[in-house]
Amino acid sequence: MRDLDRFPRAYALPAQWPTNVWQLEAAQRLLDERLRDHAARPLPPVSAVSASKLLLQIDVPANLPTPVNNAARALAWRLLELLGVKGEEDEHIDIAAPRYAEPTAASAVPAV
Repeated sequence: MRDLDRFPRAYALPAQWPTNVWQLEAAQRLLDERLRDHAARPLPPVSAVSASKLLLQIDVPANLPTPVNNAARALAWRLLELLGVKGEEDEHIDIAAPRYAEPTAASAVPAV
């Protein structure tokens, strides 16, 4: 809430949103209560997805479980839409995270 107060153009992204009906109702009530001053700024919640912690690894696995891929893709499309980035129906927009080059021997820091 402090970030939303400090950054007037920021959006809130509720993450790890419950899928159980009772938990979902309680979480929605809490969100409505806590963010009533910023009611238009929360994005639709991202549901809790098993194995989503794989995205926090330094080396993200090349093959992620389908539910993680689908959630990441849905979030990326939501953000692109929010930013006003639109593509043709046949055009593919690459939303994959950038891959960083491995350090070469020439760029490695020598041991002391």
